[in-house]
Amino acid sequence: IAAGLTSLSSPDNRPDASQYAATLGGLRHGVSVLELADAASMISNLGVHHDATPVSKIVDMSNGHHVFDYDPSATARRVVPENVAYIMNQITSNDANRAAEFGAHGLLTLNNRRVSAKTGTGENFVDNLTVGWTPELLTAVWVGNPYPSCNGAPSGAACGTLNGVSSGITGAAPIWHDFMTNALAGVQTGWYTRPANVVASGPTDNADFFLPSTQSQYTGGCYYWGPAADPANPCQYTGLNPPAWYVPPTPGATPTGNGQGNGNGNGGQGVRPSPPPGPGPPHQ
Repeated sequence: IAAGLTSLSSPDNRPDASQYAATLGGLRHGVSVLELADAASMISNLGVHHDATPVSKIVDMSNGHHVFDYDPSATARRVVPENVAYIMNQITSNDANRAAEFGAHGLLTLNNRRVSAKTGTGENFVDNLTVGWTPELLTAVWVGNPYPSCNGAPSGAACGTLNGVSSGITGAAPIWHDFMTNALAGVQTGWYTRPANVVASGPTDNADFFLPSTQSQYTGGCYYWGPAADPANPCQYTGLNPPAWYVPPTPGATPTGNGQGNGNGNGGQGVRPSPPPGPGPPHQ
């Protein structure tokens, strides 16, 4: 609800504890396309939500005076942490995650520009959607008939499901792709900078991303934790707490490992993980 999905405030539309399909949009009445775009824009703004507005400014054309200017900061509120939103952007923008279903470099990608995108198809193909964004622009597209059932629909009205006609990737996606391509023509490309409190294991887009201290196992290297990340520390920052797999040494036991990489960042604790790692950076 805090992200803009205000329809969920209605008890009749709010999923109960056993309504697992709600995570895929299985709601009693659903949400509007505006709500969908509003909530997705929270992710695209790295976890900060702004109230939707139809007017960004009003200008008196006779003298150029700005009668009204929308101030996004006035309605800004953080809904999810920045590092959580960043990981969501990384997942939804990695084309390898959807290539098995849609093929590589398909309609959910833009030439020479990284983009997050997600499709959806209603039950029985009643309608379909695509929502996608870059840091500069978000677009949501809905495709369907005004009357999902022809029973009771006015004579001659477009009605019925889109079964055998289109789905999210064949209906809404081409519209989304063409609009985004044209709307972003000439706009400088860019992407989000990874926050210091995101842990990445692996190369570039195909890395496994973690919130600090949530890694389930030791993945090599050296680690440190403390109040804040230290850019001068060559070890991997894991947040306020050590990684979940870390086992503190037994008091009085003889230290093991080569002693390299016992980083100490901003008052944090150095780590020589168990099991012993391979070669690490020099002592700090």
